[in-house]
Amino acid sequence: MTKDAKLRVRDIGDVRLAMDGSFGSVAETSEPSEPKPRAVPWVVAIAASLVSGIAVWLLTRSEPPLPELTKRFAITLPSEAELATSGGTFFALASDGSDLVYLGAGEEGRQLFRRSMDQLDVVPIRDTLGAARPFFSADRRWVGFFTDRGLEKVSLSGGPATTVCDDPICAAAGASRGGSWTLDDRIVFGALEGGLSIVSAAGGDPQSLTAAEEGVGHWYPVVMPDDRAILFTIYPGSYQGARVALYVFSSGEVRELFEGAIPRFASGHILYAREDSLWAVAFDEDALEPEGNPFLVQEDVARPNTTVQFQVAEDGTLVYVPGGFGFSAPAAVWVDREGRQEPIPMSEDSYRSVRLSPDGTRLALQEFQMPSDLWVYDIARGTLNRLTNDPAQDLSPLWTLDGKRVVFGSEREGVSGLFSMNADGTGDVERLMTEDFGTFLSPHAWAPDGTTLLFSGGGSGGRDILFLFVPGEREPEALIRTEFHEDQPAVSADGRWVAYMSRLSGQSEVFVERFPDLGDRRLVSTGGGRIPLWSSDGSELFYMNLDSNKLMVVAIDSEAGLTIGTPEVLFEGDFFSEFGLRTYDVTPDGQRFVMLTRGGAETSEQDAAPALVVVQNWLAEH
Repeated sequence: MTKDAKLRVRDIGDVRLAMDGSFGSVAETSEPSEPKPRAVPWVVAIAASLVSGIAVWLLTRSEPPLPELTKRFAITLPSEAELATSGGTFFALASDGSDLVYLGAGEEGRQLFRRSMDQLDVVPIRDTLGAARPFFSADRRWVGFFTDRGLEKVSLSGGPATTVCDDPICAAAGASRGGSWTLDDRIVFGALEGGLSIVSAAGGDPQSLTAAEEGVGHWYPVVMPDDRAILFTIYPGSYQGARVALYVFSSGEVRELFEGAIPRFASGHILYAREDSLWAVAFDEDALEPEGNPFLVQEDVARPNTTVQFQVAEDGTLVYVPGGFGFSAPAAVWVDREGRQEPIPMSEDSYRSVRLSPDGTRLALQEFQMPSDLWVYDIARGTLNRLTNDPAQDLSPLWTLDGKRVVFGSEREGVSGLFSMNADGTGDVERLMTEDFGTFLSPHAWAPDGTTLLFSGGGSGGRDILFLFVPGEREPEALIRTEFHEDQPAVSADGRWVAYMSRLSGQSEVFVERFPDLGDRRLVSTGGGRIPLWSSDGSELFYMNLDSNKLMVVAIDSEAGLTIGTPEVLFEGDFFSEFGLRTYDVTPDGQRFVMLTRGGAETSEQDAAPALVVVQNWLAEH
């Protein structure tokens, strides 16, 4: 209120209504004046009322509120705690938008870091090495996450992490697919295959919530704010075929809502992913159903795997990883036994899986982008030839022993299966299996006879190792099927032993067992390991450590029984590894390795895209 307004209020008693209807004030004067007619009482009353109203308006008026605007800013993380590029969902956002926890590439490996929105510094969260897919508790005091040990939680006020669930369905960081906390302190989580499960956050046995068809997974659950329902993704083995669904607690009903993936709920809307874009649709929380038409929220969001990287809070905060962010996508390099690296000048493209041909002259590659195609690189000529060109996901190439064909897993024909084609890309693609079996089927090794194909596929607790007689009826049979997670089989050159990865001990380790009649199982790795690979003469076994920064070697003597040496570090580097894929190989003479390294193309700090983009009040733009 202005000073003049106050004066006018104080002078109200002196205000008079002139005969012509205008307002004025009585001024003292020495000049005589003509007597004026007395004002009519009702006119005076109206005038007083009008003056009072003006006074009140002057006292109470305020500027109209400005419309809420959408604000954007970037978070650039420190180099010593940069955003990790594996582990499913890379970060979690507190429901009030105040706190962010992310997977960082720390000095000791991948772990959780905390970055409060009102702070500039990031703080490591102790006891979270190897964490994947973090999520906040409903009260924002805890963070849940998955490791090879199981489903764990850690308090943001300090203290060690504790295990919530070490059941095989929980103890699979690579096979877990997200978690969400209920108001009554329970955790809902999804797995690579199968339905949603729920377990007390205080610990206990998990209980099944939903049932999924063979080869289908219920992924990335989000408990609605009132605990009435759970949003989740029905994943039928293909990102393109994913659907957003709803589980109703009171009835156990599952409703399929619409095409999309990775739903989140905030501001009365479901946000979800299609390709690499975010969409939203209004949601009726009483009827538990969407209403109105969906609309585009954000394009070009990072999707380095099947998980679009975004989170949203109830206060209207949206955080996402931009598509231009430098994930240091893996590049193929040669590495000798002393660790010296030499780039392989294929192209600027990156790859997820690599296999050397039996004669060491060609590479079979799975490209990094998703969905991926396969390529063959001629090492001597330096030429790169496309092998597949299909809208579906083609993955995990494996040469036949004569080097004439390539076997691979694929989601073509609507289901996950095993296929074979000529290594030069000509001719028809042949389906090797006569029935559907699980998701992400990945061929890994041949027995020395060249007719027995070992591959991995989905199981109730993760993955199983299976085999297929290619010249026969082509019906898969289980080689190693347990309640635990087994993957990545490799057969020795003499065909007497099979090495594989298993979570039998609670974390990923490398084991060796007799083949084809199993028995005499031996633990090879110490402190965790994965992706075992034999040398061509069977005298050495290689494997990657859990943090993918060391290639280990173990001396093997199988002349009389099996003698296993002590694992040693052969060389170190920033190597890439991914669930279920072969990401390195060794030449026939055992002297060089083709590795996928995270080095990638160098990017200046000035040109680098921000790690995270924060959007406040995202709905105001729509």
